Amino acid sequence: MSQKRLIFGSYAQLYDRVRPSYPAALVDDLVALAGEPSRAVDVGCGTGKATTLLATRGLAGVGIEPDVRMAELARVNLASFVGWRVDVTDFESWEPRSGDLPVDLVTAAQAWHWVDSKKGPKQAGRMLRTGGLLAIFGHDSDPKDSPVLSAMNGVNARYGVAPSVRALAPREPVAPGLGFGESITRSYPVAQDYTATDWIERLQTSSEVRSLPAACRALFLEEIAAAIESHGGTYHHHYTCRLWAAPWLGGSD
Repeated sequence: MSQKRLIFGSYAQLYDRVRPSYPAALVDDLVALAGEPSRAVDVGCGTGKATTLLATRGLAGVGIEPDVRMAELARVNLASFVGWRVDVTDFESWEPRSGDLPVDLVTAAQAWHWVDSKKGPKQAGRMLRTGGLLAIFGHDSDPKDSPVLSAMNGVNARYGVAPSVRALAPREPVAPGLGFGESITRSYPVAQDYTATDWIERLQTSSEVRSLPAACRALFLEEIAAAIESHGGTYHHHYTCRLWAAPWLGGSD
């Protein structure tokens, strides 16, 4: 298991507070596409942002999270939903309990890029009922040109940081011929206003920014904040939340 995917646990509370949630329309579509599902497995559930949305729609199931610190917070966020538990393990080696399977949905929000590309689809297929849905979704940054964005991109270039929060939603996350049917893709535009403090906190949940040496990271964040403050104090950021989903047809192993 790549240890890099455990980096977020060191700031789980911050991650939970500042990472964007997911559009209600996406959750509505998931439920409709899977045919009013009742059970789900949420892969790499983190602090439970997507898991909680599924729970509020009446689903029960299991969140799988390899980082114990993220999992502990997910358990807090899911505490009022008695049909859910969170297991601390990686998805590829997760062992279900009696009654866990099959499920109607296997979901992964901002997490599938951490899953082994060969083992992951096979593991999902073992969990799903025939016709059940593998659904992978996440936010792509979709920034619009503006003076504040240009100023921040200048800072990014000086520190060797990508021009915006990186896209984490793969377009074709599962190769053909692995037992899944024709995929469905949908997009959901999302916009959010950030103060300088808000955006700095958001950037601190980026693995690329966290990988900067501490002193360098502090200077980088200080310059980003100054860029926002010098352009009115607010950054209007656009995301596109992308959904990829495919039904399990069975037969491949």
